[in-house]
Amino acid sequence: MRSFALAIFMIFTITASAGADDALTSFNQGDYAAAIRLGDAETTPGGIMAAARAHMVFGGFYEEREAALIALSRAKVLVDKVLAGDENNLEARTTMALILGFQAKAKMSLRGVTRVKKLILETLALHRDSGLAHGALAGWYSEVSAAGILPRIVLGASRRRAAVAFNDALQRSPRDFGLQYQYGKFLSRGNKAERAEAIIVFKGIIAAKSEIAIEKLLQEKSAIILAALHSNSKRKIKKAVKENSAFSVL
Repeated sequence: MRSFALAIFMIFTITASAGADDALTSFNQGDYAAAIRLGDAETTPGGIMAAARAHMVFGGFYEEREAALIALSRAKVLVDKVLAGDENNLEARTTMALILGFQAKAKMSLRGVTRVKKLILETLALHRDSGLAHGALAGWYSEVSAAGILPRIVLGASRRRAAVAFNDALQRSPRDFGLQYQYGKFLSRGNKAERAEAIIVFKGIIAAKSEIAIEKLLQEKSAIILAALHSNSKRKIKKAVKENSAFSVL
């Protein structure tokens, strides 16, 4: 049943918005504890989402299983707060899809994985030109298709559909670190030509200049996967991709 688990990694980088500068600045500087403290006291969507994203980074990359699940629950409370004020909020909807996806992985819930896809498709209907929304769908197809033949058949996922969704997302948000990182992981699981393209993608991520903490973290993780790609060992590549994905402890 675990093969049905959804393990999408989406975009943690936040663009600063009015009324939430302190929380977002703390997030982008890598002071996630401060982002949570400041964001928890915020009433603006941007500030609240900064705290939610900080919980996601803590849980996704720095905590063990039980603490990671608690981080997901705390992030969900904050995202629910934003959605209560604006049910169409793009960042909140895509973050909720991410949260529900990781929770579905932990529970090994096929129904939960299906629920995530429904939420993503509803978000796409509301935000048709959003690279973030298309990227969420690409991540869903990518991770479900990687889970094995049974999930691919039952849930209707495929690498072909993932590739189309990634293309749609990258056309809209070509410079998004999180999207590029997810695309690189997708390519790393593919054939020889796709793995060669993954090398180019990860080299581009590593070469980019950024002062945002989460982007620097993705650059470090890109270097690890890149080294595995250069080894040309499918076993090492698979291991590197898994270990350098968010919430790998679930």
